[in-house]
Amino acid sequence: MKLAALKQALAAVPQRDLVLAGSLAAAALTAFVLAYATAANPESFVNRSLARYAAWLERNMRALFVFERASRIIGLQAAGLAIVLLAWVALEFKYAGLCAALVVVGPPFWLVRMRRQRVAAIEAQLAAFVQSLANALRSTPSVGAALATLPPLVPQPLRAELELALKQMRVGSTLDQALVDMGGRIGSNLVNTALSTVLVGIRAGGNLPATLETSAAALREMMRLEGVVRMKTASGKMQLWVLGAFPVFFVAVVQKMKPGYFEPMTNGVLGWGLSVIAIVLWLAAIFAGRSIIRIDV
Repeated sequence: MKLAALKQALAAVPQRDLVLAGSLAAAALTAFVLAYATAANPESFVNRSLARYAAWLERNMRALFVFERASRIIGLQAAGLAIVLLAWVALEFKYAGLCAALVVVGPPFWLVRMRRQRVAAIEAQLAAFVQSLANALRSTPSVGAALATLPPLVPQPLRAELELALKQMRVGSTLDQALVDMGGRIGSNLVNTALSTVLVGIRAGGNLPATLETSAAALREMMRLEGVVRMKTASGKMQLWVLGAFPVFFVAVVQKMKPGYFEPMTNGVLGWGLSVIAIVLWLAAIFAGRSIIRIDV
């Protein structure tokens, strides 16, 4: 009797609700098994990948002077993925794939973008920093003492890097090590060149202020040339964006206006072969365009 009543109750439940409940149970079981297997083996591929990702997040956040734990970022990403999965299974959310991709790629993309902007801002301030150091050296022969007078004159974000280098010197680091660490944190060839000029001038002796003034003039000229190059290649970059986005836009519009128009391209070996060839040629054109418009001063 109980079995018959259970069957009648299940029959009364809509089929869609049963499918959703089964999908949720399967997703929860899969997540539990994966979490247990990962925790049981610290040397697993998942644990090693998470450790590398956490180290990458920590390194980039420290470079941006963002003192946040990487484990919290990863936990928020995992929670976001769980919410997207629940919305997809329970509510049939159409854009679940896009939201999941944003949750996974969003934080790394933001960190990379913010670090590039920070490096660009520091490079723009570099010539003024070298010129200020040369002026300070005319009143004091010590490079360390001259650097200590610069933070009020240097804007952010270069000021934060300089203050950290000065703090390292106060706790026992040498001037050479502090400047080398500063260049490593920023990660810019232009900054490394300027700091190397300072270090070589200290070790070689001679008229260091005059050397730094020459370096500042060279840096200003390099920045001017980079601005000219960016202006001249702006139209090429816009054409590259159009080249990359137009095929996707064209396929989406045609598929919307005439559904099934591209079905021959996904049916049969010949259709898939032509599709693969078209995608490969499209990607090759994008990479070729990037190599053409990429100009280093």
